Amino acid sequence: MAFLPGSTDAPEVIRIFCEDDYSLFLVFQKKPTPGLINEYDTTNHWGSAYLEGIIQYPHYIDLLRNEGPLEVLFVPDDTPPQFNIYTIEKEGIGEGEIASTLDQIRNRL
Repeated sequence: MAFLPGSTDAPEVIRIFCEDDYSLFLVFQKKPTPGLINEYDTTNHWGSAYLEGIIQYPHYIDLLRNEGPLEVLFVPDDTPPQFNIYTIEKEGIGEGEIASTLDQIRNRL
């Protein structure tokens, strides 16, 4: 994974591989894109969550690399579908930006 700010207008995408062949795509928009809503494909078991603000991208990378194991909760029946990512580690979170990012994840997805 690489963070290359300003390289293109294309979004940055993180794919999280989950149990039972589920996947969650986190799509970080570099520019506000009205009309994008979270999606869930029941047949192929993948979801996509759209986040505005590329500034959060490195925090999610840090979360996925350093905190684990993580749980992804799919709530496809909500409109739009919701996804929650949380750590199930018994030890406390070590870095302040991780705690902040977890709060943002809970509030935005």
